[in-house]
Amino acid sequence: MSTDAIRRLKQIRSVAHEAFDRMWKTRSVGRRIGYRSGCYRWLQELTGLSVSECHFGNFDIGVCEAVLEAINEVEIGLREGPQYKPSGMTSEQRARRIERETRVAAEIHDHWWSQ
Repeated sequence: MSTDAIRRLKQIRSVAHEAFDRMWKTRSVGRRIGYRSGCYRWLQELTGLSVSECHFGNFDIGVCEAVLEAINEVEIGLREGPQYKPSGMTSEQRARRIERETRVAAEIHDHWWSQ
């Protein structure tokens, strides 16, 4: 794997993990799913991985993208109400969102590591 590919994988893992943490720390999600432990059970069901395998450090880019999309659908559903059914994103929209979130994660990382 090239250096750029490794860097991109690390960035998307970081973005996915931050989005996941933000989701389980959200009060409305926590009450519905069961906070951290419940969200990890949800993540295991989503990925089909066992407890020992279900860690962001083990995820490839495809799994991270699927996790980000699922989290986005959960967040949209909370904002729009339970009747909302997401229509899905095109691969182009998903790629733009991932690039944006990767850029934001890099900015956050740079901010904290530069201090």
